Order: sequence, then structure tokens, then C-alpha cells
Amino acid sequence: MHLAVIGGGIAGIAAAWKIRQTGAQVTLIEARPYLGGRLTSHTGADSPTFFDNGAHLFLSTYTQSRRLFRSLGISNDFEYPWPGAIPFATPNGQRHKLQEWPLPSPWNFAAGLLGFTLLPWPSRCRTVAASRELLSIRIDASLSAGEWLSSRVNEEEQNLFWRPLIRSALNSDPEKIPVKYLQTIFREGFCRGFFGGRPGYARKPLSKIFDKNVRQVLTDDGIEVILKSPAMGPIIEKNRVTAIRLKG
Repeated sequence: MHLAVIGGGIAGIAAAWKIRQTGAQVTLIEARPYLGGRLTSHTGADSPTFFDNGAHLFLSTYTQSRRLFRSLGISNDFEYPWPGAIPFATPNGQRHKLQEWPLPSPWNFAAGLLGFTLLPWPSRCRTVAASRELLSIRIDASLSAGEWLSSRVNEEEQNLFWRPLIRSALNSDPEKIPVKYLQTIFREGFCRGFFGGRPGYARKPLSKIFDKNVRQVLTDDGIEVILKSPAMGPIIEKNRVTAIRLKG
């Protein structure tokens, strides 16, 4: 059996890898010139420094992702320090860390929020209250995270804390994701288990992990990787998909 997986992001990589473990032939097709999807890196226009796109924050409670990383041999490319800390920076250069305290979840990060000096005291209290609500109350699933936050915290609090956190964990703006995704991050990510999720970070640029290293692992295992080839649709013969039509 020969199967094609369309899309070389983390989901496509996982699908191709799992299918290959069954012994089937697999071709992984990606429209971009690299694997990783949103998990990629870029250099600045006038600097060799790498800037990661996509998720920056890999919580220790992401058990399926960590299992995949171990299977692909890239688990050592990530670190999960304890007590953990999430770095923040403002456009004017202010820097601070949301420091995890050695306390049971959710008090470990609640204590850190109270010490988050980028926000004044009233803002820290509102942020703790909103975080607590995410953990304990059924939320209207029709709302976006941005709509939900706008009714609970002010614009400064959103820009200094919530937007950076959501972008690093979910790779999207609050207005573009359902609030239930944010709730899942808090419940299953930060607060799952006795000590919750430790923040983890990549030790090297994401492109070096997911395009270079993972692509080598896939090809070494016999998976054909085709890049720069947008899939246009299936070719069907006698009611069976026999091939994938690629652009160009």
C-alpha cells in the first residue's frame, strides 16, 4: 500500500511517521520549500539571528507531542526547566519573566502572576481572576478569546500579557481563536497534574529541528518527501484514488 500525506506541518509529519511504522509506503507532500508548517524560523533582514514563528511554548503536559518528539529522536532539542519561567518583552524593550513558584498547581503560576511587575497591582489581580475563571467556569463556546478577554481585562493587560501568551502557545491572535482553546491551554496545559505544565523551549531554531533534522529522519526511514509542490487534487481511476495531482 502506498499512501500520500498532504501537508508537512507537525500534523502531517506525525501522520506520515505513524503510517510508515505500519510498513506502508508513504509520500509526504508540502507546498512550501520546507517542513514544519508554522513551526519554522526566519532571520532578520540585517541580522543572522533566528526568529521562531509558530508555537514558542511547549508545555510538559503536551504528552502526545513529547511522545512524537521521542519517537523522531528530537526530544533533546527541547528543555523543560523547573521551576519554569515564561519570558515577556514589550515593544519599548521592557523585559520580565512569569516565574513559576514551587507550589502545587494552579498556585504555582498564580503566585507568579502576582509578581508579574510588567502589570500594576490592579491589573495583576484582574489577570489572576480571569485565569481562575478559565479554570472553573463553563464558558460560552461561541465567543472568541478576544471577545471574552475584552469583557474582563483592559487593553494594556491584553497587550502585555494575554496576547503574547496566546501567540506563543497557539500561534494566533485572540480574535481568531475560540475561547475554548484558551481554556484548554489553561486547564490541560498549565494546570494538569500536581505541578501543572512546565514551560518548555526549543534549544535551537525550529527550522533546524523540523525541517533539517526531522526531514532527515523521515527520509532515512523510507518516507518520500516532496517540497514546493502544492497538491491540486486526487486522480481517480475506477473509483479509486491512484495519484495526487501536483501544481506544476
